Amino acid sequence: MKFNISKYFPELAGYEKDIDYTESDLYELLAPYAVIDTVLALRLKYIYESMLLDEPKQYRMWRNGYKELTDGLWTLIENQGLNVDLVKLSEVEKMARAELKEVEDQVFQVPSFNKYNQAYVGMERCKKWRAAIKRRDKTIAGQIQKTKDKIEEYEQKESNIRNDNNLAKYRVRLSQYENGIYTDSKAILNIIDEIAKFRNNTHESIPTKINLASSAQTCHYLYWTEEREKWSELVNKFETDYLDRLDDFQPLYDLLKIEELGLTEVDLEEYKYAKVIDEVAQTNPLIKKRTNKVDDAELETRKIQEEYLASMDKKSLEEIIMDTDSFIPVYVEYKGIEHLLNNYIIKFKRRISSRNTVHPNYGEASTGRKTCKNPNLQNLPERSKFPRIVKLIGEYKKIFFASEGYGTIAIDLSQAELRINSDLAGTKVFLDAYNNGVDCHIATMCMLYDKPLEWYYQLLEENPKEAKRLRNNGKGANFSLIFLTSWIGYWKAANTIYGANISKQEAKRQYDKFFEDKPELLAYFRQQEEFVKANGYVETFFGLRTNIPDIYHMDRGKVNGAIRCSVNYPTQGGQGFWTPWAMYVCVLRMKCLGYTYGEDFRYVNSVHDSQYSHSKYSVMQRLAKEAIIANDYPLTEEYFGFKLKCPMVSDLEVGTSNGHLTELDLDKFLAIPEVGKDALTTIYETSKSEDKKLLKNINFFANLQP
Repeated sequence: MKFNISKYFPELAGYEKDIDYTESDLYELLAPYAVIDTVLALRLKYIYESMLLDEPKQYRMWRNGYKELTDGLWTLIENQGLNVDLVKLSEVEKMARAELKEVEDQVFQVPSFNKYNQAYVGMERCKKWRAAIKRRDKTIAGQIQKTKDKIEEYEQKESNIRNDNNLAKYRVRLSQYENGIYTDSKAILNIIDEIAKFRNNTHESIPTKINLASSAQTCHYLYWTEEREKWSELVNKFETDYLDRLDDFQPLYDLLKIEELGLTEVDLEEYKYAKVIDEVAQTNPLIKKRTNKVDDAELETRKIQEEYLASMDKKSLEEIIMDTDSFIPVYVEYKGIEHLLNNYIIKFKRRISSRNTVHPNYGEASTGRKTCKNPNLQNLPERSKFPRIVKLIGEYKKIFFASEGYGTIAIDLSQAELRINSDLAGTKVFLDAYNNGVDCHIATMCMLYDKPLEWYYQLLEENPKEAKRLRNNGKGANFSLIFLTSWIGYWKAANTIYGANISKQEAKRQYDKFFEDKPELLAYFRQQEEFVKANGYVETFFGLRTNIPDIYHMDRGKVNGAIRCSVNYPTQGGQGFWTPWAMYVCVLRMKCLGYTYGEDFRYVNSVHDSQYSHSKYSVMQRLAKEAIIANDYPLTEEYFGFKLKCPMVSDLEVGTSNGHLTELDLDKFLAIPEVGKDALTTIYETSKSEDKKLLKNINFFANLQP
């Protein structure tokens, strides 16, 4: 603000510097400053408004949408918060800890990992043992030198009974030290006792097993090979043949003969024992071994595994399918449970208020999407391929509940970003599919494999698992390639996130096939690149604009990032504003019908393209109907001057709480005679039972008892 004041009101620049903060009556001095500050802020507002009026699209965005949402709806959501069941949270925590312990035991039951664990513990023991020996020798040398200094000091002093006695005492002590007697030095005796504990394997600092929570320790297992056994043999040799001769200690790496490891002279220094654990990756034959050639596919597979195992907080880690050892799926399950426990239970508990509610702070990301922090309710776990984690996620969701007499409604926009991108790029294949009610992921998959839609639906009946994998292949192509992803990036995402399990060659073929079928996308990419280079910014069709100064950077990498941003922002930013704008339109529609926000209904959270609200049971059907209308037709033409070329479609979920939601068609939900806790509970229990086919019959809902 101070900068803009100096720019638009230079005569008032530096007005805050006129205040003498050393005066005793500070409030009297601050009053004029506060008045000037307020007046100048109001003047700046008028200047900005006049500037926005020169850009009608920007003004509509600010006046109709951004201002109302920022100052109104999001503030209400933050202040009202979300109810948390502390008893249920404690139950989930106990369950998570028990599951974590069980999976941890399974990890150590993997034979090769158990062998690695034993070698690791042995090497850690030897490393600490060696360090203790070095401390002992250093301490002994220091004590000997200290004693010699004392002898020299007393030899130079005047001879008397006291000085002569001290001189004799230090000469005796020096003789004892030189003969290995250390009864006069408590420090040396403590270290000797410590060394004895290392010898007997009873020292408290010796690890009993690898810390699975440490990615740095566990990831090195990926490099475990037969060469590891040589290190184990060296450990045993160090213990049996060398450490017994404690008084003859020499640097350990003298024992590591080149012949024993099969290393070159150049490698010798890199393989000193002290670096075995800290730099264990150096023994990776895929990287360090110069003689044996490794297949490119295996090398790339190992690199991908390393990349994802080194970042355990990434959700996509749970979708690793390129397993080369039974250790990986078990360990990934362990990290998934650990992540859930640490981030969504232990840290989450610190954010719960005295009223048993959480009040997150909402903001905006550079992509245009809403962000959430303290705590982050937009990053709650959703799904997993591991049954234990699925069960924990289901139980965890139940900690969020609606107040007594209220139910929960969730609205989810179906493939929102793909629909918006289809409109922006004018992708005919996508637009035709959406306008004809076809699932674009299935359509893309059939196009990639040159199959008709009928073939997929027949496969869905015969082999649902394979049909799901193929649909995920199409989903991975759609949500990767519309965002200017390279074919290598698509290959990684398709395998690690979407479980497509395709080769590099197949990924390259699908990449070329995708853009051959959708030339409008390539034209859109070029159009956005030219626009951002000419203007330095891009904007959504709502009018939300972002500056991209890196487009003019000297670094080619940053320029490429700016180009990707110019392609991604209009799509992600458009979807990021569509969701809260639809929430605001729904609130307006409900108010026009006579319902009161905060009393009859209220929004409690928004997760990208999903919205969660609580409402009275008597209001739920009306709110569901109005929310669907607001999301599918959010008055964009009336307020922002644009209309999508394809329909937006919303999915509806209802229940008594976030953990008891059931997906329903709107007409079936409206067919319920009277919505209440019992009716919603019956629907949820039916969806989880063998009779879930009943949910396909609208008569089931019409016959529900109030």
